[in-house]
Amino acid sequence: MLVNANVGNQESGRREPIPQRTSGKVLRVFLVEDLLSTRTLIQDLFAAMGGIALTACATSEGEAKLWLDEHPRAWDVAVVDLVLEAGSGLGVIARCRKSHPEGAVFVFSGYMSPVLKEHCIELGAHAVFHKDQAEELVAMLRAAAVAFGRSVPQAPRQS
Repeated sequence: MLVNANVGNQESGRREPIPQRTSGKVLRVFLVEDLLSTRTLIQDLFAAMGGIALTACATSEGEAKLWLDEHPRAWDVAVVDLVLEAGSGLGVIARCRKSHPEGAVFVFSGYMSPVLKEHCIELGAHAVFHKDQAEELVAMLRAAAVAFGRSVPQAPRQS
């Protein structure tokens, strides 16, 4: 199910600096996640952060690849789950890098091992997070917004 939308402790593996771009005001995110509950939580998180436009959601590898082929530069960051209802996020990582080499790819999955994390980086992911590392994902999204010249409000400082 491809959905278009406009809503705004382990170390993460990182491959390279986040690419830079300078057009537009919001960070455009393509989400690849098959679980409705997780998609809803991520959409709520993005809306709470502000400055993020969820450009599309895909629930399978095939849908994600089709969307990427039809919208090669319509996103800044792809957030990709590895275990999908059909196919795998591993194939999506490679297609993201092919369709938009300047885009950033963040893996956000409940299934993770050191070997799998390394493989994701080799395929082209910029960062890899377990789903219990939401704060780290948010920090990387903020860093990506800066790198792409986008405007994502900073989190309020707690005293």
